[in-house]
Amino acid sequence: MIPDTRFFYRVVLLLTPDPWLRAQLGGTLEDLGCLVQPFAREADALIWAQDEIADVAMVDRLAGGGHGVALAAQLRHEGIPVVFFDGYDADRRLLSAEPPEHPGLPRRAPLADILEACLA
Repeated sequence: MIPDTRFFYRVVLLLTPDPWLRAQLGGTLEDLGCLVQPFAREADALIWAQDEIADVAMVDRLAGGGHGVALAAQLRHEGIPVVFFDGYDADRRLLSAEPPEHPGLPRRAPLADILEACLA
């Protein structure tokens, strides 16, 4: 697959404790041209975010225990869009997510559409 040049060099912070999901979703983001910073633990993502800048963050809502809430607060304070997701269909590249402030974007949308909405 030829990467979509709209997303070349866009940095995506990906937070999910699920190794399969990190690999699948991270791989799709890379196929789209993104630079992915994957994390299993919120503490590690928070440390990374102190010195680095992401264009968008994708945080797994199903991890439980408030996973990603502190990270989302920090990133949103810096003006970085945060997408909380709770499912990913790797075959169809559909992300079940809460699109931040993007009315009209369906709850289950192509990953490229969600990126486009967040990075526009």
